[in-house]
Amino acid sequence: MTRYLGENSLSLVSCNKERALIGLALMAFLWAFASVLFSMIGTWWSVSDYSHGFFVVPIAAYLAWSRRDSFPKELTPAPIIGMAILLVSLAISYFGTLTYIRPLEQYPIVSAIFALLLIGGGWQLIGWAWPMVAFLLFMIPLPHSLASHLATPLQQIGAVGSTYLLQTIGVPAFVEGTSITLENAVLNVAFACSGLQMIISFGAVCTAIAMISNYPLPGKLAIGLSSIPVAIGCNILRITLIAWAERFHLVPPKELHDAGGIFIVPVTIGMVLLGIFLFEKCFPPRRRPTT
Repeated sequence: MTRYLGENSLSLVSCNKERALIGLALMAFLWAFASVLFSMIGTWWSVSDYSHGFFVVPIAAYLAWSRRDSFPKELTPAPIIGMAILLVSLAISYFGTLTYIRPLEQYPIVSAIFALLLIGGGWQLIGWAWPMVAFLLFMIPLPHSLASHLATPLQQIGAVGSTYLLQTIGVPAFVEGTSITLENAVLNVAFACSGLQMIISFGAVCTAIAMISNYPLPGKLAIGLSSIPVAIGCNILRITLIAWAERFHLVPPKELHDAGGIFIVPVTIGMVLLGIFLFEKCFPPRRRPTT
């Protein structure tokens, strides 16, 4: 009887230590990243290109709920490895804060979340939760240097594609670099019209759809990557409509630009859903024969 009570006491002490360690790690995470999170929320609110960040966490939570049946039954916490990763993440974020390097300040949030999962549930919990945690990368704004590097070719693609469509429908136009010259105006495909943020936003949507689907990995990759050509095509259509309306003075430029941005969202979503529908028709899910 005494031995039984002693084993229970040791187990209770061990459990309390694990809870205390998890609480300490969570407090360190909140203390270190609270200002970073508030800064990102401010970016989502003030910069329309990153407004999709508000939906990333709810979508990640829904993905976790949809995978609840596969939650591991046994967990083996890895506190030492988890604390080491957490400390490294905190150090990198602090260095980013001191040097005003936003990516170094923001991206360690994801690795710190992985560290918390290791401390609380070990590699079994990581194996279950990593898709949802990786999805959180969509909430972090791209580094400005990387965004500028990616936007330049997209601006050129948008200008060339739009000019081709304008010429096809009989509107005189020619392209030089990222500028579209019409009869009465010159339109410049600026950074905001490159379509890069559209790729990121709809990439998040398609990735979430792919993760929920029951397709094997090739099918999930096809659905996720479909956001790139769809977003580029819709951005070309948007620029073409703006240039066409500008050519005939149908709408003032500012209202035209804003309306084009709003109009293209349901069009892009419709194209994504159409692509998934066609994908399902071409590659129907395999059903196991009933026995």
